[in-house]
Amino acid sequence: MLKLQPEHLEQLHLHAHECYPEECCGLMLGQRIEDVVQVVQLWRTENSWTADFLMSESSKTRTNLSNTNSKPSRLNRFAIAPIEILRAQKYARNENLEIIGIYHSHPDHPAIPSEYDRQIAWQMYSYLIMSVTAQQVSQTLSWRLNDEQQFQEEPVAIADK
Repeated sequence: MLKLQPEHLEQLHLHAHECYPEECCGLMLGQRIEDVVQVVQLWRTENSWTADFLMSESSKTRTNLSNTNSKPSRLNRFAIAPIEILRAQKYARNENLEIIGIYHSHPDHPAIPSEYDRQIAWQMYSYLIMSVTAQQVSQTLSWRLNDEQQFQEEPVAIADK
């Protein structure tokens, strides 16, 4: 289960709206306690995806990622620069936290992971996805990879104020 505070949900939705029609992205910092993943802080990042991103991947991954149905752009892809992940790891370690997940938005699409999302995912993280339109965030879901490297929906709990 992924646990959020109401202010985290507000911050996530605001970030999704600010970036619309492009995908927003960022990291979730917190703690794991048995089967519960508690978000303590959000770490906004820039969507650093570029057309050159696929060229920096291995040839096998590049082929797999380029075979998706839509033309890749920040409208339907996200990437977090490795330096941002390192900064977040260092900060989290100093705060007795860890990176527990990654969030991003799906502009004008359901909050369901794409094949691209699955191929770049790491099993240790929760993946929170928001379906966003120009008017609203209509759905916020979290996902985790199972042992077969397929996404399974993860329950999301919003704490009471």
